[in-house]
Amino acid sequence: MKWPVALLLNFLHALTALGGFFVGVAVGSASTTAVTWILGATVSVFIYIALVDLIPPLLDTNEKGTKLLVYFLTASVGFVFSFVIVLVIAVYQKDLNCLLT
Repeated sequence: MKWPVALLLNFLHALTALGGFFVGVAVGSASTTAVTWILGATVSVFIYIALVDLIPPLLDTNEKGTKLLVYFLTASVGFVFSFVIVLVIAVYQKDLNCLLT
């Protein structure tokens, strides 16, 4: 792919992200329940991206033994740690909001 085409595609990608931002702000300001759904969808997409990035190396049959086990444990600990962080933020949301304002 030539660089002008890549630059154009990157620009179009940025425009869709900007458009998504404006749609999210418009929907979020119109309804408070929509904010919950938007945040839930956003978290789901991030979890999906993380899993898609972590699973293929685990399925690679060329890796064997300790190296695969270390990768699996590292990926699992990172995933659980990120889940715990999101859970703590959700549980202590009001207290964190008071600290930040």
